[in-house]
Amino acid sequence: GETFRGTLDGIVTDAMKQSANVQAGKDFIPVELKPGVNTGSFRVMLENPQLWSVNRPWLYYANLLLKKNGRTVSAANTRFGFREFRAKNGRFYLNGEKIYLFGENIPSISYGGSPRSAADDRRALTEYILTMRNFGYNIMRTSHQPIIPAALEVADECGMMIFHEWGWSFNTEIDEKEFQKNNLEEIAEFVEASYNHPCVTMWSLGNEVPHGNRPEIARQLNLQVHRVRELDEQKRPVSTFSGSAGWQSYGRTKLDTDVHD
Repeated sequence: GETFRGTLDGIVTDAMKQSANVQAGKDFIPVELKPGVNTGSFRVMLENPQLWSVNRPWLYYANLLLKKNGRTVSAANTRFGFREFRAKNGRFYLNGEKIYLFGENIPSISYGGSPRSAADDRRALTEYILTMRNFGYNIMRTSHQPIIPAALEVADECGMMIFHEWGWSFNTEIDEKEFQKNNLEEIAEFVEASYNHPCVTMWSLGNEVPHGNRPEIARQLNLQVHRVRELDEQKRPVSTFSGSAGWQSYGRTKLDTDVHD
């Protein structure tokens, strides 16, 4: 194939009902794209950026348009929000303000694996997440494995933070070489798939993984954390796995983690 020469336009618009599709920023860059996969980045400065928060979950669309001679030949968009979530000195901060995490689980297995249709799954998710939000919960853990994307979309919209959990649960019987190769590739896909959701404020890289007297398990738990930190420029806090504070049950090996769940 031939090299494509044109421009890549970035247009950011409001995703909120009261200002739907109002332009918040725009820029473009010239591009030369060779056949295959091309990667790169550029910045679009916003005139008056609004932060996503629990009580005011402001959302935007990023719209990318590939143009040749002024004509759009391809386009894509994604929804996102701005916020900063940090763990510091035993406290959590959302957009620089201390926030108490009042949480509940959302069992991934209950949605997407049932006889319900996709539309019914979304309705059930919406009802559950909104019920928890109205009870005062502000964070939910996708217990035991990644959840279907609809859950993150609903959480984005109603201001429910998500403690996003990877699917390594309980099991410690692994072929370490094969496990490492496959697991780190799949974790990268997991991070990329949920990266732009502002509701995803913290990572949990597994559930109750015993590592007592198992150096290979501790090694892989730490490798997971390192991989996520490499990928996540937002620097969201990482928990080695849910249950990692229970050293009597799981082991006394010092693990690399930002928080103890």
